Amino acid sequence: MKNIMNQRMSIMKKAVQMHGEEGVAAVIEAYDAMWGRIISSEGSAPTSHTFVGELVEKFIAECLELTADDRKLQAKDLYVAFIAWCKKEQVTSIPSQRAFGTEMVIRFERIKQNKYWYVGVALQKQEQAS
Repeated sequence: MKNIMNQRMSIMKKAVQMHGEEGVAAVIEAYDAMWGRIISSEGSAPTSHTFVGELVEKFIAECLELTADDRKLQAKDLYVAFIAWCKKEQVTSIPSQRAFGTEMVIRFERIKQNKYWYVGVALQKQEQAS
């Protein structure tokens, strides 16, 4: 429950950063759009009691920017950023790309256009520089 609340707060902060000057209605609309992207197929918030799921949730909250548009991020590049983040966090058992992808696809739309891409997500600026 605490992870979901932290995730919701992170999304609200991002919605305010992106659309705060446009007014409350714009912030709420952006929040709804971003939260809707990470709702699982069962229609409830994603919950994970696994090590990988919790790592991915923390990575999303700390390193990703949920976008209200259709920006795409290549799955391979996202995994490279995840590995770098894991090393920075001193994670001793870094999940495989498959395990990472399994958790990500629960939370974000993934499309294939020659390569795999996640839609509606971008790396935060400080993560791009890493």
